[in-house]
Amino acid sequence: MRNFFIKRRIHIIFLGLLLACANVKPPSGGEPDRTPPKIVEFSPTNFTTNFKENEIYIKFSNWMERGSVVNNIFLNPPLKYEIKWSGKKMYIRFPINLPENTTFNLVLGTNVADLDGNKFEQPFTLVFSTGTKIDSGRIVGKTVLGKLQNVYVYAIPIKELADTSFNINKVFHYRTQPDKDGIFSFEALKYDSYIVVAYSDKNNNKQFDFGTEDFGINADTILVSKTVTDTISVLLAKPTDETSPIITNAFAMNQHTIKITFSEPIKVTDTSVNRLFEIQDTTSKKKNFPFAWTFDPSIPKEISIFFKDTLSLSVFHLSITDMKLITDTVGNPLKIETPILLKGSKNPDGNQPAPLQTQLFLKSPKDTFSIMFSKPLDTNKTRFSIKCINIEQNDTTSATYHFVNFNKIQILIPNLRWKGFYNILVETDTLFDFWGKAYFKNKFQVQLKVNDEPKLGSLKGKLIAGLDTSLGLPMIMAMSEQGTYYCKVVNNDFELKNIPEGDYILVAFYDQNQDGIYNYGRLNPIKFSEKIIKLSGKILIRRGWTVEELRF
Repeated sequence: MRNFFIKRRIHIIFLGLLLACANVKPPSGGEPDRTPPKIVEFSPTNFTTNFKENEIYIKFSNWMERGSVVNNIFLNPPLKYEIKWSGKKMYIRFPINLPENTTFNLVLGTNVADLDGNKFEQPFTLVFSTGTKIDSGRIVGKTVLGKLQNVYVYAIPIKELADTSFNINKVFHYRTQPDKDGIFSFEALKYDSYIVVAYSDKNNNKQFDFGTEDFGINADTILVSKTVTDTISVLLAKPTDETSPIITNAFAMNQHTIKITFSEPIKVTDTSVNRLFEIQDTTSKKKNFPFAWTFDPSIPKEISIFFKDTLSLSVFHLSITDMKLITDTVGNPLKIETPILLKGSKNPDGNQPAPLQTQLFLKSPKDTFSIMFSKPLDTNKTRFSIKCINIEQNDTTSATYHFVNFNKIQILIPNLRWKGFYNILVETDTLFDFWGKAYFKNKFQVQLKVNDEPKLGSLKGKLIAGLDTSLGLPMIMAMSEQGTYYCKVVNNDFELKNIPEGDYILVAFYDQNQDGIYNYGRLNPIKFSEKIIKLSGKILIRRGWTVEELRF
């Protein structure tokens, strides 16, 4: 009997521990509550001065998911604190006395959630001071784009950025989150100069991860004073790739071909490869230049270059004459960090030429298209017969072509249709490569698909704002899930023609560097974004319609 009571006591104690650690909630039943949680009581009151306590009390309207609350408390300036719970009540306790004559800004972010997953509609801010006055600086703004409940906004004093290699997660900053409409505010700031940075926290680690998360910065230093409250806009953009591609490998595949592999997908902006690439025999110092190149879109990190003469078995030094003409997909130029050496190959070139692509897509039925072969051809001897088979209607059309260079033909097919699906048959009795080797009875098939006809609309309107052209060329940026489109503002009038239907936000801005696009800015070193003049609400563009007399 004694053992029974001991075991029962242990069970009761264990149950008590579980209740102390878990989220306490009322009995379940019925439909889930979809009402967003609110804070219904708190102490001290907002803008309390001479605060001498060591505890903040907050009561919620709903039963809360406590982890989400604890992980979304931001205290500026930061101090150590402890959290205690009692039902819907939370107590934030400071283990040491608060510093004197200091204004505190406590923010509960919009990722705070109740037990049904409902989140705050807007952040909660509590301001109090341990002195006789409260700092009264204020910044109000709006973030555009990004999943707003995962967006954080920092206000960083300029003096914290003296070190150009600063980490924005480690320097002192005020932190908040925007509400469901993107509006944010910083209250009770010290009078100072600030920058404002916003980012989309994709991995929910409450820190900005450079190079992987959407990011934005304001357009200039923000001076916060007794008489100035700055209102700003911050646009979030995908992270900018500022890393140049490099050559990771180069080797001779055979007696005429060198394959070059890059660190990332590349673009070659000049097709005259004899002006781009050069190899030099390290023994005889003789130079050789390629005459053709191929690029397989399915392997965008590689190109092959071809030489008319047979390469020796010597060691060669490969160099690029103008690295600006080889870039990654966002325009960063090639960078060569170490000398590139490769050895010639005695392997014969026995591979049959074939199209590098088996599927092609056209934006419009009026477009021409090209087929690139895997190696150069003898364009004087090789003759193709090209037919286009409409798969849906089962009819056949002859096509015309011409050689663009030694390994590319351009094809023109009349009467293609929107959303059409075709088989392109390329045949030749004898296919000759550049070095004279013949391949007989060749038949290649390439699938061709024409996009659906785009659903386009237009808009024209007037920008209602005083413009200062000394700040740059006024422009309009129309942003939607379909893409981003630009036009100039002339005498406050603007017009965007033939843009895909959908919901848009218009951004009027000064194009300071006159490159025709909006510059989102950068960190390390700091480069401010271009100045925003005005933002619109959502505007619906419909197919075949023009939104006229828009005024914003």
